[in-house]
Amino acid sequence: MNYLYYDKTLLYPGYQDAYSPSVMYPEYQGKVVSSDFNGVYEAIRNIFVNIGLDIENFGTKEWNPLGEYIAPGDTVLIKPNWVLHKNNLINKENSLDCLVTHPSIIRCVLDYVFIALKGTGKIYVGDSPVKDCDLLLLWKRHHYDVIQEFYSFMDNLKWVDLRGPEEERQEKCELNGVKINLGKDSYFYTYSNQKRLRIPNYDYRKVVEHHSAEIQEYYVNELVIKADVIINLPKPKTHRKSGYTGAMKNFVGINYSKEYLPHHTLGDVENGGDEYFQQTILKKHAAWLRTQRDIIRVKSEKHTLNEWYRLLYKYENFIRRIDNRLAGKEILDKVTEGTWYGNDTLWRTVLDLNKIVHYSSKVGNVKKNKQRVVIHLCDMIVSGDREGPLAPSEKEENILLFGTNGVELDALIVRLMHFKISMLRSIDTALKDRLLESKPYEEIIVNSNVGKYDGVLLKNVLFEEFKPFRAANGWSGFIEE
Repeated sequence: MNYLYYDKTLLYPGYQDAYSPSVMYPEYQGKVVSSDFNGVYEAIRNIFVNIGLDIENFGTKEWNPLGEYIAPGDTVLIKPNWVLHKNNLINKENSLDCLVTHPSIIRCVLDYVFIALKGTGKIYVGDSPVKDCDLLLLWKRHHYDVIQEFYSFMDNLKWVDLRGPEEERQEKCELNGVKINLGKDSYFYTYSNQKRLRIPNYDYRKVVEHHSAEIQEYYVNELVIKADVIINLPKPKTHRKSGYTGAMKNFVGINYSKEYLPHHTLGDVENGGDEYFQQTILKKHAAWLRTQRDIIRVKSEKHTLNEWYRLLYKYENFIRRIDNRLAGKEILDKVTEGTWYGNDTLWRTVLDLNKIVHYSSKVGNVKKNKQRVVIHLCDMIVSGDREGPLAPSEKEENILLFGTNGVELDALIVRLMHFKISMLRSIDTALKDRLLESKPYEEIIVNSNVGKYDGVLLKNVLFEEFKPFRAANGWSGFIEE
């Protein structure tokens, strides 16, 4: 099921009192309430009520809405989006609202997880952000640290960086990674250009090494497959390489090492690539320079970038600027590194990771039946459009989405953005993959606190009151409804 909660007055609360509720609800186990109104806490609570979770106990101290998904003794992984510690569009503190999952969402979810576990089990709050992310700075800058301090007495709660020790910002890693081979179940198994797979900031030779014939490996953090329950908290926004990011794309952040994650394919369309639309000598040269500085970056001692790397970086940017000027006004002539609607690579990575989340056993074997409970709560109170995911513009939507199926929720997200599902390979393919989705698009129903949307087929909803998202440059003019 999927649920759309909309309230045009819904805004993020301040961080005073660690995002505690502003009402002493009967089931609330804390002793602190906020003096300022916390509409996010109330909204999430209303969602649980509206979809009928433990409705017989609602209004009493015994109410346990997440008890339908979480049993005492479970290991629960709460997976937010912590992609980067700054918005590359404008480095201001409040510009993070459209970039990462807001801490008020995490605080409320934690409270109800505690209720469900009844003093047992383990809780981890973790993500694997991009290589450049200073996670400790993000926690401080966006006030996650006030929640950490508020619950510092909880021995069974840990906030973790899911990145492995080879990542530049990961200096202390107490966790392990697990290699999982999807083999013939991978969307790269039948891909004819495996030797040309690439990912920026990593040695491309390692990407190719992990994706060849029946070897289709990913290296995920052990907490992901050890979890009995994963609560996915994505920040839906536009994305330069996949068009949009939502529930499914958020699982890119389960990885111990991202050198296993193909993002684009070398070369132009005519020669089987998707790095750019049409090859030029300058584009080809700039792409080669990028691969060389990526190799240097990975090899650098303690990931310290040396002078040779910096020279290559400046030279590459110089070449790209010249090529960009010669390209004219056409969007597709300016595309580089797969940042356009013709990217035929990244969606395969996203769907592979979703199969791992659902079907990998606790020791890394891929099974035929689902191995854990996965639920989603999408933070669209403030979303991001234009040049997401790292430089999005703020777009206030006042929306929360809840669901038990990431594919259905992504279909809903795409429709709210006013994008064409048929032009977005990840969602269009997932809707036809029975391992990921149980219903065809035509049968997906929207549930909502807004009467005109409640119980209506998604394909029939227009969402006229929500303004269309502005797509990233390489997608603009091609994916809008």
